[in-house]
Amino acid sequence: TIGPILKTLLTARKTRELWAASFMLSRLMKYLVDELNPGGKQILIPSLPSNLDTSKLYGAGIYPDRLFMRADNMTDADVKKAIKSAIESLTKECLLEDEAKDKKRIAKAAAFWGQFFRIRYVLKSLPDISKGKLSAELTPYLEAAELEDTFFSEEPERDELLTLFDIERIYKVGLSKHLKDGRGVYDPILTKYSQIPSTPEIAAMELHKQVPGALFKVSSSIKGNDNSSAFYDAFEKDEFSELKAHFLPRHKYFCIVQADGDNIGKAIKKLDAEDNYITFSKTLADFGVKAACKINEFGGKPIYIGGDDLLFLAPVQNGTRSIFDLIQDLDGAFPKDKLHPSVSLSYGVNIVYYKFPLFEAIADAYTLLKQAKSYKNVGGQQKNAVSWKLTKHSGSYFEATFSKDFLSEMISAISTFISSNPDKREKLIKSLIFKTHTLSTLLTKIVDAEEKKPDENDSKLQQIDNRIGYFFSAFFNEWEDNSEFVKQLEVTKRLLRSAYQESGANSWLRLFYATMRLIDFTYEPSKNGKNDTKDIAATTG
Repeated sequence: TIGPILKTLLTARKTRELWAASFMLSRLMKYLVDELNPGGKQILIPSLPSNLDTSKLYGAGIYPDRLFMRADNMTDADVKKAIKSAIESLTKECLLEDEAKDKKRIAKAAAFWGQFFRIRYVLKSLPDISKGKLSAELTPYLEAAELEDTFFSEEPERDELLTLFDIERIYKVGLSKHLKDGRGVYDPILTKYSQIPSTPEIAAMELHKQVPGALFKVSSSIKGNDNSSAFYDAFEKDEFSELKAHFLPRHKYFCIVQADGDNIGKAIKKLDAEDNYITFSKTLADFGVKAACKINEFGGKPIYIGGDDLLFLAPVQNGTRSIFDLIQDLDGAFPKDKLHPSVSLSYGVNIVYYKFPLFEAIADAYTLLKQAKSYKNVGGQQKNAVSWKLTKHSGSYFEATFSKDFLSEMISAISTFISSNPDKREKLIKSLIFKTHTLSTLLTKIVDAEEKKPDENDSKLQQIDNRIGYFFSAFFNEWEDNSEFVKQLEVTKRLLRSAYQESGANSWLRLFYATMRLIDFTYEPSKNGKNDTKDIAATTG
């Protein structure tokens, strides 16, 4: 097992640093695999397909933080020698070309990394590895070893991690060659000053389709300036007036997404032989490539794609598709049929302003993932959930956690509000939130009344549908004058019903309001529309 993972990632202040911190750990495991298993026949996990097309990873790491292998006739001395060689190989990749030829420089850097990395191992005799015993028997030892923190016996002469992060070095060291070959959809946007998009470039990626070539000119105009505000300041120039015309508030926000597998232990318990473990590992590696491709197609940037563990950056919206559509796509590609019927993916989605401290955004994404993996809805469904948070520039935020059933309704609502865009009353969503909030006591009593006096002729959900329908007929009757409004009305009623199914009478409106505020954030108002000038509730009667 190798680490520290999160501690290393939290040192990142720029997207290039996040990539380097993550990819470095993946490369370390790759070198350990090479050193421990030159013949390629002893490693069981991670076992990558021989025909794996790494160019489709778009620079993302794919090696996990744990390794399981046969260790017949292997001694402590053999393992320690392999670890030393792996660290030295990685060290050379983290140095400039001239430095990588200097033995003294290599030795000093390798000494730093040897103390920085937490590489721990267990050699144990097992009678057999059926029913997932390879993992079950060794994992407790590895988890205990991971509790030991790394430390430096004395102050290092140089912090090699911060040295690697230096803007004058990071794109010149050997490590970055893997990034140069994986720029993906960002290739037309990036300039000679960078190999990975900045947070503003990711946030504004949607504009690349609307005004091709404009983002490259913007990035070129600031000439590698690390001040991210300069990116948006350029929009004020006359030459970028067309770009500014398409600009929306959401183009200053980006997503950090962390995903992890649920119930993977059940899939591992099905493994009875070495070939099963290898096939399991290759299946997850194949999914990693598919996931990286889908993330790239959406306009995201994969950072780490290690089987059931994903970390990537992405815009909030790209055309008619949102970050939640991408999550649904990733779910569809996840090979649960080859693993176990109970496995799934849970997601932590953190949406933040482009100036938000990256290390805090990463930590929050991990917290959101934990919430998703511990979630249980009123129907008893556990895990297989999404937890998201949107933090505005002002510091205010709203968030929600829900199952994949509600995710489908949420995606439908976002899509409907974007595609069914009336030519007037652009404040409709805000009005809807305001009016339903004003009448929230009545909505709550509707549910309470149905719980106490069910109609024997209708199901519980049918009763709720009827009452919500009566509620909207009474207070939102002006929606009937426009077919586009009617579409939005219907999806809003479905969203309310789904929120009740998901969260129950005590918190369904809280889930509904969070969802509507997110829709309002992503909503693109009509270019020719007129704001309602009477009052905020006028659009809803």
